[in-house]
Amino acid sequence: MSDLQAPLTDSKRDDALDVRFRQLATSGRDALGRFVPGNSEALTHGAYRDAGRPELRALIEAERAAAVQALGGEQDLTPQMLRVVESYAKNAVLADAALEELFNKGGLTTTKGAQRAIVRVWQQLDEATVRRAQLLGLERRQRRVPNSVLEAIREAPEHAQRGARTARPVADGPVPPAALD
Repeated sequence: MSDLQAPLTDSKRDDALDVRFRQLATSGRDALGRFVPGNSEALTHGAYRDAGRPELRALIEAERAAAVQALGGEQDLTPQMLRVVESYAKNAVLADAALEELFNKGGLTTTKGAQRAIVRVWQQLDEATVRRAQLLGLERRQRRVPNSVLEAIREAPEHAQRGARTARPVADGPVPPAALD
């Protein structure tokens, strides 16, 4: 018989237990195998935190784009209004996700008659969404249309940047031939 198959005597059993306890002490665990306070092995890193619902980011961005378009475009909104649009989009998508979770749970109440916690979460998100929508305005806004082509060119941001780099001073009379070179 090998040592692995041989029955443990009292001294071998005690030695085996001592080895196990020493391993526990060096691994940051107590005698019952639980992590001791201050042990870094008990930390979680959160690398897979968003792995459950990655589609929410895409839905939030789509909701944001739709809201910005309904408000006349990003150039017509102040930074504060863009922040409200961001908050509106997040609340709207999360409220929809909470409602979907509520439907998957099988109703507003548990089998014992208590209200599910997700109901309260959905109500809070839905109320926050309505508040943000009221801040933004509940009707569509048209984009301002320039009166002329020249006005449209002046308002175009890329033209303004390009024009600033290549602009020449304009004279109030005929341009001398030497200035055209």
